[in-house]
Amino acid sequence: MLHRLYEIAQNEHIFITTKFSDTKNKSSILNDGNAWAISVEKALCEIEEKQCLAHELGHYFTGSVYSEASTAIQRAKCEYRAGKWMIKTLVPLPALRVALADGLRDPWELAEHFSVSEDVIHKAFYIYQLQGEFFGPDNGCE
Repeated sequence: MLHRLYEIAQNEHIFITTKFSDTKNKSSILNDGNAWAISVEKALCEIEEKQCLAHELGHYFTGSVYSEASTAIQRAKCEYRAGKWMIKTLVPLPALRVALADGLRDPWELAEHFSVSEDVIHKAFYIYQLQGEFFGPDNGCE
């Protein structure tokens, strides 16, 4: 999936760069008016790199970009939309249903299956439940 995310960025003509680990955020997206660029910390493990890149692409594809002058509410909305795009890309609902039906139950099992962090799995359940999905005994999750 990491390779696929880089392909998506390339197809959208988004420049990808690495940055040093002493910066505040692990990743960021920038539009200078002429081009888009995503910066991803170079010291990340593959799972973190994939999650950061997917999150930043989420900002791009949902138009959820903000500036330093944005309010906390505007920033939170943008972060939520980007995170939701990341979840739907890295843990698609149909694939999550299949994993549950196959008997995967614990967050660590699902995280390992999808090659994401447990935090992403928890967020996926939250996002999908907000959409009205039910994960209970009827579909494999206790």
